[in-house]
Amino acid sequence: MDHSTIKSFIDSYYRDKAEINRKFDALNRKVDTIGSRIEGCESHMKVLDKKISGVEEVQKMIFGNLCGPEGRLDNIRIFLSTIETRLNEYKTIQMEGHKIMNGEFYSLRVCLHKVKPMVNWENNKILLDKYKCIEEQLLMMEKYCSND
Repeated sequence: MDHSTIKSFIDSYYRDKAEINRKFDALNRKVDTIGSRIEGCESHMKVLDKKISGVEEVQKMIFGNLCGPEGRLDNIRIFLSTIETRLNEYKTIQMEGHKIMNGEFYSLRVCLHKVKPMVNWENNKILLDKYKCIEEQLLMMEKYCSND
C-alpha cells in the first residue's frame, strides 16, 4: 500500500465516522423529543386524573349531604349550595385562564337533575329560584367553555 492509498483510507474512515456520529446525534435528538412528548403526555394524564377524581369527590360530597341528619329542606339547600360552590370554583378557574372539561359540567348537571324532583316536591319558592339560578349559571358556563 502506498502513502496516498493509506491516506485515502484514513480520510474515508474519518468521514464515515463523522457521518455515523451525525446520524447518532440526530437519533439522540429524536429520542429526546419523543421522551419530552411522553413526559408531557404523562403530566397531562396526571392533570386529567386529578380532574376525574375531583368530579367523583364532588359527587360523593353532594350526595353525602342529601343523606345527612338534617331535615329534608336543609339537605336540599346544602346540596344546591355545594353545586353552586363548585360552579363558582369553576368560574374562578376559568377566569385564571385554565380550561374546564365538559365532563365536569356534565357531572354537575347530573347532580343537579337528581335533586330536581325533590325541589319540585318541596314546592319551596326559594329552593326553586335557587335551582333555576344554578341551572342558568351552569348553562352559561357550558356555553362559554364550549366556545373556547
